[in-house]
Amino acid sequence: MDFAGMCKRVEEIATEAGGIWGVVIEHLDTGERFAMNSDHQFYAASVIKMPIMSAVYREQLAARLNLHDTVTLHAQDQVGGSGVLQLLTPGTEITIQDLVTLMITVSDNAATNMLIDALTIPVIQASMVEDGMTSSAIYNKLQTVPAVFNGRNALTAQDVATWCSKVAKGELVSLFASLQMVNVLKRQQYRNKLPALLPDPDNPIVGGLPLWEMANKTGMVTDIEHDAGILYLPGASFVIVTLSYQCPDAIPTMQRIGRTVYDHWLESR
Repeated sequence: MDFAGMCKRVEEIATEAGGIWGVVIEHLDTGERFAMNSDHQFYAASVIKMPIMSAVYREQLAARLNLHDTVTLHAQDQVGGSGVLQLLTPGTEITIQDLVTLMITVSDNAATNMLIDALTIPVIQASMVEDGMTSSAIYNKLQTVPAVFNGRNALTAQDVATWCSKVAKGELVSLFASLQMVNVLKRQQYRNKLPALLPDPDNPIVGGLPLWEMANKTGMVTDIEHDAGILYLPGASFVIVTLSYQCPDAIPTMQRIGRTVYDHWLESR
């Protein structure tokens, strides 16, 4: 595979789109790596939900919580933005595992805030450091405006890539936890960015393996579009992180980046 040629094309695509980009691509099988503006801090948006998930599993490993424990949904938890819990009846009991699933697969903000309350922000920040996310930070719950503003949730492409690489190698929290997190990420419902231009993953052979899979998490607020995760292809796996700010064409640009990685892999087979 012409990894250098692929990376050159990815850099051209991001540069032509304008705005500010943080991009990391890592070929997990060869260790080859491309980084563009990878240390720039971006507002995290919903990508912050990835390290919140690993914090949950780290607390479970330490026996400080159980994924089968339940949390009560209160009216004050029902914030706006993405998700379904804002539509449910207050008083509903939800397991920690289901909150994690909702936080990742449909980017549920209420589920996220309930997990932040269960863990606490200092615990999540300490977990992020253990994850290797030393240039990233969490300060606030989502869709809320704190009376005392200490800072904005922030991430770098390098830190997100480190998180993804560790989980792909089974090194995040534990091998079991890494596998569970990948399985949750693979059930992601938002596929309109990096994987959007990839072909239908369904194998025409009944019972055959999918042609590709992606374990990813998106994020978006005004002027921000992110997508990051692990692209699994037959014979190769790639970490792809794309963080963007003030790029009107961010989504189609991410789509082109995802397709570029796929096409270069396909040409090498």
